[in-house]
Amino acid sequence: MLKSLAYGVIATSVLALFGTAHAATLSVSFDGGPSAGSTVYDGTNGTGSLPSLSYADGTTAQFTGGAGLATGNSSGLFAAPFTGGAQETSQYFYAPTRGQITFDLGKPTTKVGFLWGSVDTEATRNLVSLYSGKDGTGSLLGQFNGSDVKAALTDLQAGSWYDKGSVYANITSDAGNIGSIVFSDTAGGNSFEFDKVSAVPLPGALPLFGTALFGLGMLARRRRVVA
Repeated sequence: MLKSLAYGVIATSVLALFGTAHAATLSVSFDGGPSAGSTVYDGTNGTGSLPSLSYADGTTAQFTGGAGLATGNSSGLFAAPFTGGAQETSQYFYAPTRGQITFDLGKPTTKVGFLWGSVDTEATRNLVSLYSGKDGTGSLLGQFNGSDVKAALTDLQAGSWYDKGSVYANITSDAGNIGSIVFSDTAGGNSFEFDKVSAVPLPGALPLFGTALFGLGMLARRRRVVA
């Protein structure tokens, strides 16, 4: 179970500063773990081999620029995220300088999240970008990075391998579905470490429900015309 980290909320106005197409397109909160109903993608439950992993629901992870999977710690390179009172012992994701990992989500969603290890807070570090399309295409729904986390969480211990250096970020889009998430690191230093990427799939019945309502509306209209 993830350690509770109910530290606060990044204001949507902050996120809007990073190139979002509309004001208040994303809200980001930090709490204990993945949202209820999430599908979780981690370093151990994907299939295939690098540079690409696949998951059961059609989600894929693409690794470029030296990004990969790691276990444990390597000084100056990467450190396992802290969760459940200890560092993870299983594989997790890392993106080194000029590396990135792109998650293309297999099912429609407006809610995603991830466990963020040893948050680096320099302005150009640990960048998270969310797009409406696959492979980092379509509309840019929002971006944030380690410096935004530090601004929101006053007791964050930047870069720490321990409990107050890791957070779980839950992200909600009010500007439409999230098609892909790009995790990248654009400056020298330690890698962007993360794990337990999550997505809450939209109920499959919603499109059918909308179609049914449309059909009933057309039937009622037809009856009125006939009468």
